[in-house]
Amino acid sequence: MRTDHLNAYRALEATLRCGSQRAAADDLNVTPAAIAQHIRTLEDILGTPLFARTANGLQPSEAARAVADDLRTAFETLSRVREHLMRDASDTSRGASWLSIFDAGILAALGRFCRQPTHDHDTHH
Repeated sequence: MRTDHLNAYRALEATLRCGSQRAAADDLNVTPAAIAQHIRTLEDILGTPLFARTANGLQPSEAARAVADDLRTAFETLSRVREHLMRDASDTSRGASWLSIFDAGILAALGRFCRQPTHDHDTHH
């Protein structure tokens, strides 16, 4: 997984959480066009639509809804780990090295996750 795709996953997570590309753009302090481009990039990479484009706006696909919680948790975890490493780093260069190692590890894990086939889960009890 390329590191530049991390922003695309962040755009997907924000769009799912905020309910629209405009709200996601506001949340991430980027333009709605940037969010839309990231979403299209992910759809191309993954080979599946993440949203249905309707007259009422975007509706998340089954695949996008299935990973929404995992994406939110992944970015919350990244944020906590980064804060912890930055707080505990006694030397800024050492802290940056640990962040680079962590980033590589989390990106590898996200890459493995994204390569997993999507499964429909029965939600009826």
